[in-house]
Amino acid sequence: MTKRVEAGFFSIFTRIGAKKRKSRCLISFFLFLCLLFYQLSFGPSLPSAQANPTTIYAPASEITIINPYKGYQYDYKGNLHCHSTNSDGIDTSSVVGQWYADNSYDFYTISDHDFLTPDPSISGILWIGNTEEDTSDGSSGHMNHFNISSPITGGTDQERIDNALSQGGVTIINHPIRAGSGWDAASITALDNAIGMEVYNSKNGDDSSGIWDSVLSSGKTIWGVANDDSHTLAHRGNGYIVVNSATALPSEEEIINQLVSGNFYASRGFDLSISVSGTTISAQTTNGNQIRWIKKSGEIIKTTNSQNDTYSVCGEESYVRIEVLDAFGIAKAWSQPLTVSVGNWYFAEGYTGEGFKQWLTL
Repeated sequence: MTKRVEAGFFSIFTRIGAKKRKSRCLISFFLFLCLLFYQLSFGPSLPSAQANPTTIYAPASEITIINPYKGYQYDYKGNLHCHSTNSDGIDTSSVVGQWYADNSYDFYTISDHDFLTPDPSISGILWIGNTEEDTSDGSSGHMNHFNISSPITGGTDQERIDNALSQGGVTIINHPIRAGSGWDAASITALDNAIGMEVYNSKNGDDSSGIWDSVLSSGKTIWGVANDDSHTLAHRGNGYIVVNSATALPSEEEIINQLVSGNFYASRGFDLSISVSGTTISAQTTNGNQIRWIKKSGEIIKTTNSQNDTYSVCGEESYVRIEVLDAFGIAKAWSQPLTVSVGNWYFAEGYTGEGFKQWLTL
């Protein structure tokens, strides 16, 4: 009798415990629904996807723009790639140098193949020593070494660049898109210490901006250069760079220092100035027709029919660069890339970063 009573009480308590657990689950679920209702009704809500789902925004306080442009007082026009009779050019170094001096260039170099052409001492123009290394001695593609004392004719591509660096020199990759003497994006990305690459080479009209965007999109910073690569008079003056400097009478060292820092733009006839205020980049040209904005992977952000334009970065661009176009939409000037970073910020595809972060962290 006692055992049956005990069993009966145990059964009753078991059923009561089960009901209590069920009640607690129901209460917890009810409270969750109440909290969710409050969140959706009164708390910061998950924003709707935008019309362009790939546009993602970080708060301005999280964004850093690395701007290579210093806004100094002086601008200097120069060419970094041409040839004389010391290699495959048709004019002597003196004739070549005099042409650049007569055509309002501030500095120039003669980059004869695997030969250090001496300074022809042309009055009124700054000389920068240079040689173009070609593929005849085993390099993967052509490259210019500036401010070196001895030609470089051996080693891997990286060892050649390092050799120039050890001599106090710098290296620029030449005409990447050109068949037989160019470079692909992967090869350039794998190299260290090359400060620039030719975005435009006027000898064959080589535009390598697509390769440039591939290299930049890998996370490597490399500056864009335009050169005329003149072998004949017809090539001269069609591609050059404009270097910004605080110095009224720049030396070779000053020009190279500004090249290394990216304080210059590349051109085939149009001017370009860049400034940054907060998260807004401003671009201006006095003789171009359109301004085009480009970000990671070479994606065009926008193109405006204006000589003045601005763009406020979102944070997801990785880099922004600017091109000045002519009336036919052909690029005639190129800025350097302005790197965009957002620290430890994270993004949600299709939603504004600030709203999504608030919603997640309540």
